[in-house]
Amino acid sequence: MFKKRLISIGFLIILLLVSLNVCAQYTVTGGTGIPLLAEQNTNNDIDVYLVYGMSGVEISYTSASTSHQWFRYKTKALDAEPITAEQNGTTSVLRNVEEGYGYFVKESTGFTKYIWIIDYSKYQVELTNFQVSEKLSGCSGVKLEGEGNIALLHYFTPMGNQTVLDRKFELKYTTLEWAEDSYFLNSIPQTDTIQGNPFDKFLNNTPYTDTNFTLSGDLFARHFGVEQSVSSDLYTAVALLVKADTTLIMEDDRVAKSSDDGVFSAPLNIRFTAYANEPVANNFTWKIYLVEDSAQFTVNFRGSEFDYTFEKEGKYKAELTVLDRTGSCVNTDYSYDFEISKFFWDAPNVFSPGASPGINDEFKITYESIVSFKGWIFNRWGNEIFHWTNPDLGWDGKKGGKYVAPGVYFYVLEAKGSDGKTHKKTGSISILRSKTERDEIIE
Repeated sequence: MFKKRLISIGFLIILLLVSLNVCAQYTVTGGTGIPLLAEQNTNNDIDVYLVYGMSGVEISYTSASTSHQWFRYKTKALDAEPITAEQNGTTSVLRNVEEGYGYFVKESTGFTKYIWIIDYSKYQVELTNFQVSEKLSGCSGVKLEGEGNIALLHYFTPMGNQTVLDRKFELKYTTLEWAEDSYFLNSIPQTDTIQGNPFDKFLNNTPYTDTNFTLSGDLFARHFGVEQSVSSDLYTAVALLVKADTTLIMEDDRVAKSSDDGVFSAPLNIRFTAYANEPVANNFTWKIYLVEDSAQFTVNFRGSEFDYTFEKEGKYKAELTVLDRTGSCVNTDYSYDFEISKFFWDAPNVFSPGASPGINDEFKITYESIVSFKGWIFNRWGNEIFHWTNPDLGWDGKKGGKYVAPGVYFYVLEAKGSDGKTHKKTGSISILRSKTERDEIIE
């Protein structure tokens, strides 16, 4: 029991010492403006501070201890030299700080936190020229180029590893993006963060409109109020932003017919529409061809929108090609597949108009891919009773608003099919009616 109690007390003492060291902290003051904690390298327990000028720079350290021993190192902590600080209770202050050194206080627990000081005024950015050009491959990005003085900021970790403190710059320009669920383009101000030297760097966020680029920074300079900005000449956009869509066009009250597997009945009237970031995009070409034999059937149309009627059976592909105004960038993201069914038709030989509404009460053909149609109904004396040109419609068994007499009538049908041929069909149709329904008969 006594041994267990000693272990518990020892564990509590260790936790207390660790918590006291966690609470211990450095404070950097002095220079022009407020010093900036630029990087917290937790893997190496070192914080990097930037100051602007070394005038009056001091580092204070506070912990539970009343005795602090300060050290500084140039390249690694093992070669650190002791230095003198002013102790006041649990806080000590280090004056006459020099930049380009690592500083630390060694605590009795063995836990040590390090701090590195950089005088940013010695490494201030100078931006004198800035251009933006296309990437070598074009279309997929832009290249940032320029001139200026952007010196490396570096420090040494306690283990002696030289590490670069990356600068960050802001790049502002204008681009376009699609409005939500629409085909409208909105102008969007864009801000990107560039890490490291911004010159000779590639930007993947290609703008979709002509724009000026403004480079500002670095962000360390912004903190001290000495940020620089430089703008490019007007950049001529080449990247394409494209959408496309198809719309079914209804004509002559005909219903577009398609089977469960997506095969359409001719004629299929489609409006093809392309949307893009004009005037960057200024060349639209639609190509429609038969998949089985592209050389046999090819349609090329130049323009962002056109209507086309598919009348011939087969499998088709419609492809959109968009070029930018320089002809160097191309977009082929959109293509559509259509299949037009083979011609087929059939006609009933009996129906009962007025007997059961909606059930076999019309003379109406069943069909696939009829491009054009004419139909006639004659009585037994050869008189025309009904004529129609829409295969989706039919004869309701009436003439002049009243039902004709039951009996045998004759039809003549003529159609042009998706096979390109003209087809004719003749036959007889029997009208069946009950005795109680004959009051409406006019013949």
